[in-house]
Amino acid sequence: RQIEKFVKNYFVKEKLIEKDTRQAALKFKKMLIAGKPWKNFVHPKYKNNSVVTKAIGEKITRIIEEEIEDILVDISLAKKLLLKIKPKVLITLTDPDSRSLAFINEAKKLNIKTVAIQHGADFDQIPYPIPVSDHYLVWSSLAKKCMAANLHTLSGKVFDIKKVLVSQSPYHELVSNKSSHFKSSRLKVLFLAT
Repeated sequence: RQIEKFVKNYFVKEKLIEKDTRQAALKFKKMLIAGKPWKNFVHPKYKNNSVVTKAIGEKITRIIEEEIEDILVDISLAKKLLLKIKPKVLITLTDPDSRSLAFINEAKKLNIKTVAIQHGADFDQIPYPIPVSDHYLVWSSLAKKCMAANLHTLSGKVFDIKKVLVSQSPYHELVSNKSSHFKSSRLKVLFLAT
């Protein structure tokens, strides 16, 4: 019974997706595959490098064949959920993951604040694209200090340290015994853990 309950709750996302949404996403995916737009893709920086151009084309192909359908469904689902729930804040652990970007981008269009929570140690150059959320919560003052010293990503972009807030994880700093609770029956938060 416990497994049945888990499986039932696990597929709640599929229940929210309308059949025509999935069909439209599949139709679009098939159209892209038939047109093969990646065959004509040329990045100006790599136009004379056939190895890089081929690798980029293969990456685009993989995304279209394996991910585009779910990304399109997630965009539709994000619109539907955010308009229905109307949260004040969207919190995610996986910014800038392609699965959460659909929700983050839609939240921003609806003027919903977005927050990403640090989910790994960033004590060196940021190995991934810069989070696009309005704020980025780190575990501790030390984590923020390390991030401030390493604001460049591998792609050369710079992370805005003003977006970084310390959230005081109990595992990384001493937590005060004082309890402070925000009391409001109106506050709505959507926590996205993809």
